[in-house]
Amino acid sequence: MRSFIRAVRPFLCAVSLCALAGTVSAVEDRPVEGVATTAATAPPVEQPFLYLVDPHGPAPRQVMAGYALAFSSSAGAIRPIPGNFDSEGVVHTLSLEVGVIQQLRVFAQTMIAESIGSATDVNAVALQLGGRVLLTPARWQRFRLMATGAFLREFGASLGLYGELTATADVGRVRFAASVHAEHIFAGSRDPVDLYAVAGVSVRVARILRLGAEYIAQEL
Repeated sequence: MRSFIRAVRPFLCAVSLCALAGTVSAVEDRPVEGVATTAATAPPVEQPFLYLVDPHGPAPRQVMAGYALAFSSSAGAIRPIPGNFDSEGVVHTLSLEVGVIQQLRVFAQTMIAESIGSATDVNAVALQLGGRVLLTPARWQRFRLMATGAFLREFGASLGLYGELTATADVGRVRFAASVHAEHIFAGSRDPVDLYAVAGVSVRVARILRLGAEYIAQEL
């Protein structure tokens, strides 16, 4: 699993930086506190992390769609918590997130595992469906706290539920973030609760560019 994360992270970082250049907004582009935010007035969505989901998400009636590609040359997992992933192959990830109200977002994500060298041989499909609730006032920009709950299906067809708590704090150009994730998979061979934590930092080095790092503490 660690070898998979090490192998995939450089590629994902390159993809993340390219996508970020077209989506992030500078601090001065953020809405003024106390002014209602809608899809028409909301700034572009910031998602400067790979494993952390930033609480600065879609505004009401704003939609965010994404695609990611991961590759593994050995046994590993597409998520920090292990899933059944073939010995080698690629994984296509499609995601969609919609802002419902200021404090609520709903999301869906599917991951499709595919054999190397095949354009049609799908090995397995994973799925996540859930919602995110902003626990701090929507007008707060420098500090945000968000709770996530979701249903999931792993590549091996096991079903489960997970909950996550994420916090971010902005200090000038720097954004600090941390999250705690707990999940239960309804399979007899799994632990009653899988728990991990992620910490990250993201620095705005230019108006359209951020650089950052993240650390995953697993099997807590």
